[in-house]
Amino acid sequence: MFRLTSRLISRVAQTSIRSQLVKPMAFRFYSSNGLSTTEIIRRISESNSHLIKSPTELTNETKLAQDLGLDSLDSTEFLVNVENEFDLQLSDEESEKVKTIGQIVEIISSNPQAS
Repeated sequence: MFRLTSRLISRVAQTSIRSQLVKPMAFRFYSSNGLSTTEIIRRISESNSHLIKSPTELTNETKLAQDLGLDSLDSTEFLVNVENEFDLQLSDEESEKVKTIGQIVEIISSNPQAS
């Protein structure tokens, strides 16, 4: 009887040790936000139409300061409008590095929460 009990306890202990060692892991997979480049550029243009001084078509190569005539304050407002339009938050480092529409498009398309 003692032997049977000790074997049973041993098996229960092994099972509980295994269950502690092999824990299921949760994974979260992100997909792209589904926004095309042309859709992103169109929405950027619409949300910032009041800031764009000359009626030019935005492209990836369009520079905020030189092509659109935005000074630092206008550029900040431009990026705040982009954040509001796509429901995302840019870090200070990202905001300082952004010089072209293409860089904004890249940030938006790489952010899975952008909508």
